[in-house]
Order: sequence, then structure tokens, then C-alpha cells
Amino acid sequence: MGKNLKGKSIGRGICQRKDGLYQAKIYLKMTPKPIYIYDSNLNSLRAKKKHLEQVKLKDSLSAQSLFTLDEWFNYWMETVCAVKLKNTTIRNYHNNYNRIKGSIEKLKLIDLTQSHIQMATNEISKKYKPSTVKSSLNALSACLEYAEMNLIISNNPCKRVVIRSCKERNFTPKKQEEEMKYIAKDTLDLFFEAAKKSRSRFYFYILLHTGLRVGELCALQWKDIDFVKKELHVYKTINKMLF
Repeated sequence: MGKNLKGKSIGRGICQRKDGLYQAKIYLKMTPKPIYIYDSNLNSLRAKKKHLEQVKLKDSLSAQSLFTLDEWFNYWMETVCAVKLKNTTIRNYHNNYNRIKGSIEKLKLIDLTQSHIQMATNEISKKYKPSTVKSSLNALSACLEYAEMNLIISNNPCKRVVIRSCKERNFTPKKQEEEMKYIAKDTLDLFFEAAKKSRSRFYFYILLHTGLRVGELCALQWKDIDFVKKELHVYKTINKMLF
């Protein structure tokens, strides 16, 4: 039986590390070595461990439980959202998620806790107004809600996360620009004339005529283009690019 730092028994396969974090060891059929899950709250860790053991008994444990948050979000966007949502809605999901993912994108789903989400929410609350923070939290919650529904995680850690008001954090939202600025056609013509010998001229043409972001352009595949309807379907992006 595992023990805590005071020497008290806390359950089979569970122990408390010197830094105070609780650790559970679980053996899965899909992995030759045990996996370790962690939580600062003992009851929360026990719930995670119980969930994995129950799913294992049903012989339906998916490798998706070990996905990082970023991997799961991209999987959810491509397999669920892309088939039923409008392109503008998909783009909003990406923007909202990119705003909040910060320090949590590399965490495994099984390790993600409410505390992690709360800290990520607090961090973006320093820069954005509550309505913007709420939109980001809702996007994250939607993808994790789908994971909970499919028994990939035991619960959605976004539940009961608190968004601080502007008054509580002495925050004054930035004023929006009074007028949207556009590139004049004459300026575009001069630019394309100068860029016509560049190997990137077609990238420039698409970016400036569609309003796509660079990451969205680089993520495009041939299957995203409908030549018959003359439509371009945008539902994913690349966050890190090497040039």
C-alpha cells in the first residue's frame, strides 16, 4: 500500500512525492510500461485512477487518454467540428483556443486538472476582458466535454472555473481601433508587380486576397479545395512554423 509523507496508507499504487504531489501508477494493455498520473488533490487522483481502471476492464481504453491537450484539440477539430460547423465558427474556435492554451497545451488529458485550467484562465485575464476570456474558456470546455462524453477523461476540468471581473483585477480593456484599415488596390498592384519573380508570390496572392493567416495557409491540403464550387475550406492551422 502506498503512503503519504506522514506515513499514512493512502491506497494501492498511490504515493505522495517529496514535493507534495500525489502519484498513481497504472498498467495498461496498450503500453508495455506503467503510466503515471499526478494530482495535488488525493481524491481527484483516486477518481482518475478509478476511471482508467474501469475503462480498462471494459477493454475499451483508447490511446486518446494519453493525448496532449493540443493533440486532442486538433483531433476534435478535424473529426468533429470540421464536418458540422461553418468555417467562421471553426476559425473562432482556433482563435479562442490559441489564446488560452499557453502553459497547458503539452499536458496529457489524463493529467489535466481544474487547477491547470484556472491558472490558464487567470493568465489570459490579465490581458483580455471577461467576455473574451469566457469565449476562450468555452472553446476549451467544448473539446473537453466531448472527451468526457466518450469516456476518455473522467470529468471536464473546465467546470467551476472562475473568471475574474475587470473590477477585481483593476483591468481596463483596450479601446478598439476607430477604423479598420485596408490595403488599397493600387498598393496591392505595386506589391504584386514587385513580387512577381519571388517564389512566394502565390502565397502572397492567397493571403492578401482571402484574409487567411499564415498558419491557416500552411495547413491547407488539396482536399480542402472544392474546384467545382470554387470554395476554400479552412478548419485548421499550424501554430509553429520553420522557414
